[in-house]
Amino acid sequence: RVDQMLAFQTGSTQPFTRDQLLAEFASPDARQALLQEILQRELFSRRARDLKLDRDPAFVQARDSLISDMLANQFLRRELNTIQPTEVDLESFFIANQADYRQPETITVTLWPLSKGQEAVAELQQVTSADGFRERARTAIEGEGTAAPRTFVKGSPDPQYGDVSSLFELEVDEWSMEPLAGSDGRALAIVDTKTAASIPAWNTIRDRLEIDYRRRKQAELSQRILQDLMSRYQVRLFDPSSDAAGATEGGDD
Repeated sequence: RVDQMLAFQTGSTQPFTRDQLLAEFASPDARQALLQEILQRELFSRRARDLKLDRDPAFVQARDSLISDMLANQFLRRELNTIQPTEVDLESFFIANQADYRQPETITVTLWPLSKGQEAVAELQQVTSADGFRERARTAIEGEGTAAPRTFVKGSPDPQYGDVSSLFELEVDEWSMEPLAGSDGRALAIVDTKTAASIPAWNTIRDRLEIDYRRRKQAELSQRILQDLMSRYQVRLFDPSSDAAGATEGGDD
């Protein structure tokens, strides 16, 4: 069963290892469930053969299709195993695609939730400092707890407050004059920290780079193999519209 699961994870971005899969089946409960599954499959398939269901045309067609898929995956997996990127490959790939790994500007803010009917202008008239804003934010939280900071990413709508682009125009310790309207109500915000957009060092995102590199190279290799095999097996594709046009021009042919 482990071999089957390993065989069917071609193209997975986070494939399981043999040890991980063996650990999944290590408990008595998992082994008992697997035994029950194998027993049921064996007995059901045996009865199906007794009833000659394996000769049904629909079954034969589905079986042949499955065999073709398995063989194609087996062949592709063997070919793709040749892709083993070196550190130099990954660094070169990163240099050529730096823009794809650029980390956008982010800010962390403290939110001051406003109750229904509470006017932002009136409340802000009583605030004279960043510490004063944060104190009002803390007391606005139920039970006078700590107002947890929120992180917003520039260019990405927030799931709760939507467009927060106006907050990125503020500096650290500056607060919004207009409340954000969110799914849980309205809130004012003060900027706690700002992190400029940057491109990380390639070795800090090595795992992600390797996944992207393999995916890119696998796509390129798959296309190249396809073209080679089309030539080997003399596959030719015809445009139905041009073929129809040729038949029309040829009269009754």
